[in-house]
Amino acid sequence: GGQDFAIPLASGIGTSVRTYLDTTVLNETTYYYVVRPVVGIEAAPASEEDVEITMTTPPINMVSVHRWMANQEVCNLMGLSVNRSLNYTCDYTGLGNTAGKYDLGYSLLVDTVELGCNYTYTNTIKLRKELV
Repeated sequence: GGQDFAIPLASGIGTSVRTYLDTTVLNETTYYYVVRPVVGIEAAPASEEDVEITMTTPPINMVSVHRWMANQEVCNLMGLSVNRSLNYTCDYTGLGNTAGKYDLGYSLLVDTVELGCNYTYTNTIKLRKELV
């Protein structure tokens, strides 16, 4: 409600750009971003589901996984189309579905150590010889 579109946080962002990096944020603070096309100093209307994006900056050694990004990634991996107006969910009736949709339900703060592990699968069989 208090955004002055005459002085945007960022401008000149092309239509093909899908990311924005705000280098002025502080850890453990919630920020609300309003995403709108601006022509001159007038903010053009935007679709309701994309008007406001909430982002919480993670504490040190953690990363944020936004609900929309996680939903969209999983739905794309399953080959299902996403519904932008429903938090980027997709129709899904498998294990863990929520009302017939795949939906993570909330954004996550994840410890960076849990992002992956130093493990490589090898298809080798180790034989053990036993003495009888």
